[in-house]
Amino acid sequence: MSTTYPDLDVTDDRERTPMDEKITEIVEYELNNLRLNEIIAMASQFLTDLLEEKTETEVQEIYNQLFNRSVH
Repeated sequence: MSTTYPDLDVTDDRERTPMDEKITEIVEYELNNLRLNEIIAMASQFLTDLLEEKTETEVQEIYNQLFNRSVH
């Protein structure tokens, strides 16, 4: 349940298995032990992969939104 919105159920309907719990614990452990430069490298690769899945038009639109702003 959400503490901010008590009427909103934000729990996962899927039952978590012991394997799910182990995976979650391993991921949390590994994330807590990564150095900042490793986190940045992973995030950079993740974002690159996401953008490479988009069409050229979608990438151009994102680029235009970020870098082709009018200066007033």
